Amino acid sequence: MEQMTINLVNPWSIQNGRAVCPAVLIVEGVYCGSRDCIFWPSSVLQKAAKSWQGIPVTLGHPTVNGQPVSVHRSDAENRKVFGRFDQPCSHPVVYFLEQWKN
Repeated sequence: MEQMTINLVNPWSIQNGRAVCPAVLIVEGVYCGSRDCIFWPSSVLQKAAKSWQGIPVTLGHPTVNGQPVSVHRSDAENRKVFGRFDQPCSHPVVYFLEQWKN
């Protein structure tokens, strides 16, 4: 087992002996990856939020032979898991526009 030291600051808290904090995983936008660039609209992200339950949170992206792989691959190099998503949810995105007229 590898030991990791973590310094906690707000909004982190200790709940049931575990360090817990809110986190933003992804927001609506264009993301470029191994399958080209893809636009992820908030409607799709909201539907997928609950599927993140229990997914490991890693320090860096796991790799095999230097290539990014799924966090579920136990043979992955750099697979430093330091937590898991618990009770993931989505929140609607609100956009504000200020218009100035002279």
